[in-house]
Amino acid sequence: DRGEPLTTEQFAELLHNVALRGDLNNSLHDIEKGPLVTSANSNYRESTTQRNFQYGRMTIFGTEQILNLANLQSSEIFLDIGSGIGTVALQAASCIGCEARGIEYV
Repeated sequence: DRGEPLTTEQFAELLHNVALRGDLNNSLHDIEKGPLVTSANSNYRESTTQRNFQYGRMTIFGTEQILNLANLQSSEIFLDIGSGIGTVALQAASCIGCEARGIEYV
């Protein structure tokens, strides 16, 4: 039993509290600016249309809108391809109560 899904506000507070306690060892910003992400960007060949891979973070409330538009149900599996550090998949699992997977490729 997974318990009751969290509201978006509860998820935001949970993520904030985990970051404050230092359980992540780094802030989300530090992870995104860390060596794994920056080394991936350094291996990218500049083209006429793109200078870097796009690493960024979906906002919690932006993710809520996407999950609502998708009408994701707790009986379904959410797959985030290009999941970065995994907060969108974590939010889907926490707030919808579904199984969620995130795949990051570098």
